[in-house]
Amino acid sequence: MNYFWLKRCHPVRCFALSLSFTLLCAPMAIPAMAQTLPVGAFTIAVLPDTQYYSLRYPGTFTAQTDYIVKNKVQRNIVYVLHEGDITDGNTDAEWLNAVRSMNLLDAAHIPYAVVPGNHDAGYNGLPGTISFNNYFSPSRYLARGSTPMATLAGTKDAGKMDNNYHKFTAGGIKWMIVGVEFGPVQATVDWMNALISHESDRRVIVLTHGYMYNDKKRWGADPDHTWLPGAGGLNGEQLWNAVIRKHSNIQFVISGHVVPGCGYTCPPNIHYGGLQGSSTLISQGDSGNLVYQMFVNFQENANGGDGFFRLLELNPHAHTVTAETYSPTTNQFMTTSENAFVLQNVDLSAAAGSIRPPLAIAVFNKTQIAGKLYGFDASESQDIASGNRLTYKWDFGDGTAAVTGRTVTHTYAVPNIPSGSNPDPYYTVSMTATDPSSKATKYLGKVKVLDSVNTLFTDDFAMGMGQWSAPIVEIPNSFAQWTLSPNNDMLTNIGGGWGGDYFSNGLNKPGNYILAGDPLTLRNYSVKANVRDDSYNGIGMVIRWQDAGNHYKISMNRNFGYISIIKFQGGVASSIANLTHFFIVGHTYAMEVRAVDGTISVLLDGAAILSGTDAASPILNGRFGFYDWASGSTRFSEVIVRMQ
Repeated sequence: MNYFWLKRCHPVRCFALSLSFTLLCAPMAIPAMAQTLPVGAFTIAVLPDTQYYSLRYPGTFTAQTDYIVKNKVQRNIVYVLHEGDITDGNTDAEWLNAVRSMNLLDAAHIPYAVVPGNHDAGYNGLPGTISFNNYFSPSRYLARGSTPMATLAGTKDAGKMDNNYHKFTAGGIKWMIVGVEFGPVQATVDWMNALISHESDRRVIVLTHGYMYNDKKRWGADPDHTWLPGAGGLNGEQLWNAVIRKHSNIQFVISGHVVPGCGYTCPPNIHYGGLQGSSTLISQGDSGNLVYQMFVNFQENANGGDGFFRLLELNPHAHTVTAETYSPTTNQFMTTSENAFVLQNVDLSAAAGSIRPPLAIAVFNKTQIAGKLYGFDASESQDIASGNRLTYKWDFGDGTAAVTGRTVTHTYAVPNIPSGSNPDPYYTVSMTATDPSSKATKYLGKVKVLDSVNTLFTDDFAMGMGQWSAPIVEIPNSFAQWTLSPNNDMLTNIGGGWGGDYFSNGLNKPGNYILAGDPLTLRNYSVKANVRDDSYNGIGMVIRWQDAGNHYKISMNRNFGYISIIKFQGGVASSIANLTHFFIVGHTYAMEVRAVDGTISVLLDGAAILSGTDAASPILNGRFGFYDWASGSTRFSEVIVRMQ
């Protein structure tokens, strides 16, 4: 069947015509940008055939798992799937390289599923999958192993990972990953059918080395398909008919094996995949359910695949699956239609026969000031079964009585100061969402409460932009679009413009600003925030802002390599201090600016980097804010203003 769906090329918009993937998008790669996950969404990472990395480019393999570890929280990566062909020649040296890379996931407690590929059996190592099971045996992950993985639920054969299954919950949905050997035999098919039928309340992801081909067909569906399994082993089309189509709870099938285009070994119609290494097919199962089948493999690209791997972002709220293809070694996304798309109207409700619990989500400021009233909001919580007829109970963790309501307010009387008996500097907030059948889910979060004597202002943007001014745009015929990230955890400017003297060290670089604070009462204070720029232009802060012609501006500019403290008085700019400095694009800095009488100091990641004194006629009070010059990709988060 042919289904119409929307797709995108990250971040360039494209338009799909149908399942044939005809998109108005040219093959290209673009630099990676900051990723923010919608509330309730989660990510599954897919590692395609790493055989050449284990053989020749172990650093690339490690870069992939290192990226996953570093983005575990931001991307909410709940599982990693390895499609097999972990090695090329099945040698001990390659297995040791692979283990070193995968060990990063173990250390970060990120669960993963592995299956053997045809290159992981025989070849230069021990026969069959002996080496695979020596290095990735069930005992490695089960309770008595050195790196326990509670989500590994079992294997078909004792002591062997050739066929394994994992259970976990994400997005309020119960999932099961079924990892299957290369070319599954009849005994494996029988095991799969029994297991998947028994777990009918779980959405199922089938992971196997060979299933899809590069021409958007199942492996073996075309007589010209190559690299088929040996006698007794099922190809993709046979596995579809024997297992996949029969179960309404199977939703995804992930595979690799074939290469992106097969050169001289097959006719031009099979060479359709080119060098993009991706092929996706949506088919209807016997129960009318849709099964999303994906082939991902980049091994024939430069350097064994250039480090590209797949990120699947599942959003139960929006009913979407967003596919991105990223390389941490080149810091680029692929933007071809095969590698960057959105599946729309994906049924991400619980599997048939199960009762999905409420999805409990609470939104509130994670940093607060003692004695100040704050809002707490559970409106993002969902319960499909009851039509969102939920009740809510809040416990703020400070000994006060619990309260009920979708939106509530609370004031923490005192800061939570760590002590020997209480080393945690946070209060734990608990919000329980309960449906009419008394099925409940609890959300737990942390609040750091600062003292009200020295803390003047905090904002982590969880509750919106209500504390900030409208944008101030100094560049003629330009615009600023200051907005919140989809996760409401950072302020970003996605509009920018060039203006002023291009080569000056900030003396004449009008920009876009957004401000907060009381201009009359703020005098000696510090502003601390996380700042990040994904371009090469200007980012910074403003302090003691009285108006556009009277304030101090702290500007970092990567293109021209400086960090400056600039004074504007009566509309005239002068330099207070200047330093040669090239900030790291894409790095999040803890930036702090301190103003004490006429002295302005700048700290980056806790280190004092620049200071200057305006002794003649200092501006002594005014608001604070953020600054962008010609960037349009600046990000600010976790703002704290203190008295000095």
